[in-house]
Amino acid sequence: MHKYFQLIWTAIKAKPRQFILAILVVFIFPLFIKLYTYFDHENKYDKVGLNTFDFTSKSFNKTKKLPDFIRNDKFRKVFKWINFQQIENYKFEFQHNFPKCPLCKYQIQSNPNAPKRDDSYDISLSFLMGNISGVVPYIQTLRSTGSKAQIVIFVDDETGETIYLKTGSFMKDCGVHIINIGNIPKNNNCRYFVLNYVKYAASLLFLQTHPFFDRVLVTDLSDVIFQGNPFLAVFPNNETFISSPEYENNGIQTSHWYEEETEIEILKMLTEIRKDVSFHSFRRKESYYNSGVFLTTYHLAVSHFFNVFDLLNDITHSQWDRLEELNEKLEETNVNIYAINTYLKKNNSITVLNDGLNNELFLLTGRQYEKGQQFPNFKYKGNYVLLFHLVHLDKEYCNSISQKCSPIFDFTPYYHC
Repeated sequence: MHKYFQLIWTAIKAKPRQFILAILVVFIFPLFIKLYTYFDHENKYDKVGLNTFDFTSKSFNKTKKLPDFIRNDKFRKVFKWINFQQIENYKFEFQHNFPKCPLCKYQIQSNPNAPKRDDSYDISLSFLMGNISGVVPYIQTLRSTGSKAQIVIFVDDETGETIYLKTGSFMKDCGVHIINIGNIPKNNNCRYFVLNYVKYAASLLFLQTHPFFDRVLVTDLSDVIFQGNPFLAVFPNNETFISSPEYENNGIQTSHWYEEETEIEILKMLTEIRKDVSFHSFRRKESYYNSGVFLTTYHLAVSHFFNVFDLLNDITHSQWDRLEELNEKLEETNVNIYAINTYLKKNNSITVLNDGLNNELFLLTGRQYEKGQQFPNFKYKGNYVLLFHLVHLDKEYCNSISQKCSPIFDFTPYYHC
C-alpha cells in the first residue's frame, strides 16, 4: 500500500496541473452540477423537469396507489383505474412564449380597473373525455387574449390519442400540457356521472404535488370561449373565490331545487352528512352555483377540493346505494354547491363573488341579457365578458366565433354550437 502512495505522489510532483484538472473533472464539477440542480429546483417557479409532450404514450398504473384524500372505499374502487402516479410524477415545465401558436384576430376585451399583472404563473385546469369539439377554440381564444397562463388538460388515454391525431403539434405549440391519466373501464358497475368527480381528484393531486401557481381557473372545455384574459379579473383580496350562480337572483331559490326531485334528494343527503344546517334552510337561503367554472387562488382551490372530498368520504354505503338509484347527472354540481355555501361563504375571511366584480365570468343560464350580441363584443350588465360559459345555448353568438377565429383543422364538430 505504501508503494502505491509513493507512485501517486511521484505522479503529482511530475504533473501537478494535470492532476488537479483530473480531480476537478472527476469530483468537483459533478458535485457542483448536483448542487446547482438541487437549488435551482428549490425555486418554485423554475423547471420541475422536462416535459416531452408525449401525447400518445399510454399510462399504466402498476401500483394502484390512491391519494390519501380519497378515503371512502366506494370511491377508491371507482377511481382505481386512474393513474395517480402519472399525475404525481408529471414533470412540469413552465412555458411563457408561444410563437407557433395560431392566434385569432379580434379586439381583446378588458374592463375598467383591470389589474396589470403577470399571469405566467396562473393555471387553467380541465378534464376531457371523449368528444373534443370546442377544445381548439378554447385554447386558441385564451392564447389570443395574450394570456401566458399555464394550461393543463387531464385526459383518458383514448381522448389523448384523438387529440394528437387530429391536432398534431397544436397543443405543444400553444403550451398545453396533456396528462394521460388512464384507460376508463367500459363497465365499472357504477353510475356514469360519478366520472364528473375525476376533475376534482386529478386537479387536487396535481396542485398538491406541483405547488407553483398563483391563480387557478377550473373550467369546462367544450362550451367555454374567451373574449379577454380571465386571469386579469379584479380580486378584492387574496381570499377571493369567483363562481357563477344560475339565475339573476344570485342563484337563490332556483328552479333546479323545485323541479328536480333527484337533486332535492341529493341535497337532503348532504345535510344528513353534515347536520350543520337543515335542508329547508339551506334550500331557502343558499345559492345554486354552476360547477363548470370557478376562478380563485391556489390555496383556496386546494381547500375547495379538500372540502368536496370531505363530503364524499362521509357518504355511507346506504347513501351510495341511493345515489346509484338516482343516477342524477348533476350530482357533482350539488356537492360543489354545498361545499361553496357551507365552507367558503360562511368563512368571513373569504370573499365569494358572483361572476366577478365586473362580470368577468359569464354563465348563460337564467340570465337577462341583450340578445343578438356577437363574439368578441358580448357585454353583460355593461361589462365586457372575459369568459363566456355555455356558448352553445346562444346559437347566434356561438356561430359568430368562426368569423373571428376560423377553424384551423378539418374535423367536425369543431365548435360546440
